[in-house]
Amino acid sequence: MLKALFNHYRLIFRPEIFHKAGYKNFFFEGWFYKLVTARGDRVIAVIPAIYNGDENRAFIQILDGTGHKSVVSFWSADKFSSAQSEFSIKIGDNSFSGSHVSLNMDGDIPLEGELIITNPVLLKSSFLRPNIMGWYSYVPFMECNHALLAFSGRLNGILVINGEKVDFTGGKVYIEKDWGSSFPEGYIWCQSNHFDDSDTSFMFSVAKIPWLFSSFIGFLSAFNYDGKQYVFATYTGAKISKLEVTPSVVKVSVTQRKLRVDFEIQRAETGELIAPYVMNGLTKVTESLGSIITLKLTHNGKIIFEGTGLHAGLDINGIDISKFI
Repeated sequence: MLKALFNHYRLIFRPEIFHKAGYKNFFFEGWFYKLVTARGDRVIAVIPAIYNGDENRAFIQILDGTGHKSVVSFWSADKFSSAQSEFSIKIGDNSFSGSHVSLNMDGDIPLEGELIITNPVLLKSSFLRPNIMGWYSYVPFMECNHALLAFSGRLNGILVINGEKVDFTGGKVYIEKDWGSSFPEGYIWCQSNHFDDSDTSFMFSVAKIPWLFSSFIGFLSAFNYDGKQYVFATYTGAKISKLEVTPSVVKVSVTQRKLRVDFEIQRAETGELIAPYVMNGLTKVTESLGSIITLKLTHNGKIIFEGTGLHAGLDINGIDISKFI
């Protein structure tokens, strides 16, 4: 317990680094890379992870936005290794960091190659907001922790996907991670960094969060535009004034003092992934990589930004969060 606490606070400002030390049971940690070619004709998600639940395993998930096909490859936990003071992990012959993705995988979707990541756009941090979770980052042993590692970054390199050479040079990456004991009972997550302005990026997540002997609906959102970063979250006093979920679209409105963000997400065909749940182990969930986000940000009713984000990721899983808003 003390080792886990020490490690938690040691890494408050370095959420990208592996956190596992000190946990004995029901722990997961996963890094999410969304990779998009310069032309936008290929989108894949790569998710390396480690899981200590019913058994200790490391795995890498691949979701190919073309055909919505997914695959997961497993390794014994001893095939996972990580650096203690920097973001660098390895699973088998595959390695990941904030500056590269190197893959050498067999299976239903064979993948081989290396991508170099440059010019990452990072979330600005402060004492009260070490990362996107704000002051909640200081609370140890939360069910699920979330970190935004890169709004965007540029890619250089080629991946051979199922025998096909795919050039990602000039493309974009988005990086985030989750770790803890379990995914939330219900959540919605979306993200896009493919707006007309190349540096614009948006993410939003809302979930049912256990807290002491109860729970609450918490959310966080970050928008990077024109050199500025806007953060909307439960801990900033922002409020969700509308959350509608239909089979075809998700509509959300968030207010924070004089700021307001309204966005719609067009739902798209999904692929299957697995997520860790403390009661059910590794459980199937769904995610799309071809959704579209239409977003408007205003200040006192004056439009700051209005645009459309392509190649958006969208997860809607578990209980219906909209019923609690």
